[in-house]
Amino acid sequence: ANETIKKEDVLEMEYKILRTLDFGVTFPTPLRFLERLKKLCNADEPTFHLAHYITQFSMLYTRFQTIQPSLVA
Repeated sequence: ANETIKKEDVLEMEYKILRTLDFGVTFPTPLRFLERLKKLCNADEPTFHLAHYITQFSMLYTRFQTIQPSLVA
């Protein structure tokens, strides 16, 4: 018998596993990338706060919403 697994079956099982584990999946935002960059670059607090402010400000404008979050950060 031809017992192939379909892509839909795998996605459904992944969804059930994540739901059972109460694992939340979200889209990354520029702020998440900025937090990651802070750790990688060892940025000081004043620099991070300024970058955080600018990133939040940029998220208000629709022009920036078409840009990848990692690039906005």
